[in-house]
Amino acid sequence: MNINFEEMSGKEKELYKKMWSDFDFDTMDAEIVRTYNTRYQKESKNSYCFGGGIDKGQVLVKAFNIENADLFLKKYKMATSGSGDEQQKITILRSSSLCALLHFYNITDDYPLILEFDTNKQKRKVRFTESLFEYKSPVLNNPSNMDIVLLGKEDDQDVILFLESKFSEHYIYASSIRRGISCQYLDDNCPSVFLYDDVVLKELGLKKEIENKDEFKLETNNKEQMYIEGIKQMISHFTGLMNVINGNLYVGEKPKEHKKVDTAIKNKEVAVILGEIVFDGRIVDLEKKEYSKKYQILATHIAELTKGNDRFEMIMEELSYSLFENSEHKVEPKIREFYRYDA
Repeated sequence: MNINFEEMSGKEKELYKKMWSDFDFDTMDAEIVRTYNTRYQKESKNSYCFGGGIDKGQVLVKAFNIENADLFLKKYKMATSGSGDEQQKITILRSSSLCALLHFYNITDDYPLILEFDTNKQKRKVRFTESLFEYKSPVLNNPSNMDIVLLGKEDDQDVILFLESKFSEHYIYASSIRRGISCQYLDDNCPSVFLYDDVVLKELGLKKEIENKDEFKLETNNKEQMYIEGIKQMISHFTGLMNVINGNLYVGEKPKEHKKVDTAIKNKEVAVILGEIVFDGRIVDLEKKEYSKKYQILATHIAELTKGNDRFEMIMEELSYSLFENSEHKVEPKIREFYRYDA
């Protein structure tokens, strides 16, 4: 099955058309099917995924002609270890988890990824040689699940880069309100209290309102549409990383590979960097610029809040997946074709 654009509607239709209206899915060794919506218990006309097998990892290996299948499946298992129905979500064509896995799974000593970026403290050029996925850090009652963690070195300094991955969320899930945020984020002993300050929220175009003793909501001014969840997620990731830096590691069930990050982060000489990577390419005009502005505002406040912390750094402008277009890092041809780098 190819995508039936005629029966699609709304933002999903615009997104899928921009990405894949002229793409021939028959060139992939994969079956494209409508995504089954567990909430409504029926197939969705606005979402498509890779089907054709019970073992979703193997489905993706075949679809993208992955060369190092053993390494990919190892990372796939890690990437689907988070909360929720990750194995179902990661096969959806527009999945940000899928985008992260396909681009970052094969970072090794033999295939390093060299990234250049600016933090609030310095320009960085880091050689990364290992990638991990869905790293958990403790945040209030539930862990924060970081999409991507990269381990590397700049000169003689070890560096850990924590990245939240976004594909189209800033467009698909833009809204005017986000309810159900825990009031524990507003406690004086929680780092997030400063980021939920009314002055900061006003700069972001948001305002908060306490709904009950346990929860508050965020709302945009004038009912504007904004990816509020993305702002909330970054604040949660920041809170979790502050906990981890201070020695409060997540103690629940987690992949054994994550213990390497736990060990590294205890070393006070290791630089800990937080940022976000967003897909641009063909969908760059779908509200990305507005969300990027909000990210920069939030990053500025996080940088100010942590300027006395010698270990923590904040990436001031989002990284973009387009960095892979001209990168020497190996990205399989089928991945490049699917994300339209050469189209």
